[in-house]
Amino acid sequence: MKNCGGGTYTCNCPVWRYQNKATNERSCKHLEAYLGAAFERVRCGDSIPGDDGGAPASPGKAGAAPRAGSPLGGRKVAMPGVLLANKATNKGDYKGWWVSEKLDGVRAYWDGTHLLSRNGNIFTAPESFTKDLPKDKTLDGELFGGRKKFQTTVGIVKSSASHPGWATLTYELFDIPSSGAKAFEGRMEELLSMFPKGGPIKHVHVVEQELCSGCQHVADRLAEIEALGGEGLMLREPGSKYVHTRSNTLLKVKSTEEVDAIVRGHDPGKGKHQGRCGALLVELANGKQFCVGSGLSDMQRNAPPSVGTVVVVRYQELTDGGIPRFPVFAGCRYDTGLRKGSS
Repeated sequence: MKNCGGGTYTCNCPVWRYQNKATNERSCKHLEAYLGAAFERVRCGDSIPGDDGGAPASPGKAGAAPRAGSPLGGRKVAMPGVLLANKATNKGDYKGWWVSEKLDGVRAYWDGTHLLSRNGNIFTAPESFTKDLPKDKTLDGELFGGRKKFQTTVGIVKSSASHPGWATLTYELFDIPSSGAKAFEGRMEELLSMFPKGGPIKHVHVVEQELCSGCQHVADRLAEIEALGGEGLMLREPGSKYVHTRSNTLLKVKSTEEVDAIVRGHDPGKGKHQGRCGALLVELANGKQFCVGSGLSDMQRNAPPSVGTVVVVRYQELTDGGIPRFPVFAGCRYDTGLRKGSS
């Protein structure tokens, strides 16, 4: 077995080698045993060969009925990529760009029928949550439960449509990919015409945009958002089109960095944490391992994320050896394989 990075793992067994799938979508019983069944179902998005979870989803169609307990119901559809942000630089002059809050929620793409994760997994939202969304347009936004509620939000969107937590979430819209050829300002006008501020659809909002007046404006707004418990800012180039890939027309501004890591073990606690988890032993996509204990709640120390779970780690900077300095556990990744950085 080999970790190739970017969430791709290979095995030399015949089951893995002769699957008619992309390399990053293949799995087998050996990888399941090594990485954990839960992680593999999240990473691959369907059942593992040799498992009794049912046939994988056909391209472009929803898969079989959800398997009890499987992430996001175990259903997946084909979808285009979403617009992803690069990191803003200190040297940039963003006067005239659009500024908005970077929401610490779960990315959700509306394809006219389903709410989808960025990997195409279907969120089993209740009909009351999606009935007012357009059937002839695609939307891009964030399922949001509030600042500092990332892990709570993840738990809700991974649940069934009957989970009462859906009533606490909003769908925060920041783009309309089906009108991607329009300039950004035109797309915002279209969104606001569909979902006006203070309109009748209370759980769907268009993310507020403000025109940047310069570097000090960005610094002041970032400090304000972080003081309120927010994650950071997003900057959008005026007149930009929607592209289905990472682009310099969309930039993120944060005081901290984040990275995905896979749980490899649990260090026992000492002192007040005696008898429960003191820290998670985690591994980056490049194979480097380190421990992260800060950020774990009492509940998470009593029942820590299992081995094979992909978690989000926030940190200030990397050491010379490439290890996050002052790492803090931020939550469990909800639907994607191991990634090298944030998105």
